[in-house]
Amino acid sequence: MMKITGNPEGKGFLSFFPLLWFGRLFSGIWNLISDIIDLTAADFFT
Repeated sequence: MMKITGNPEGKGFLSFFPLLWFGRLFSGIWNLISDIIDLTAADFFT
């Protein structure tokens, strides 16, 4: 696992990488939440 928090000077890609990682994590969590909402909505409306 890479250490993300260290070495703030230079390394433009390493400063960009956490944003990319959080974006993927957020989209995964959002897909999970929307699936749960779809399931509960289907339970409510039937």
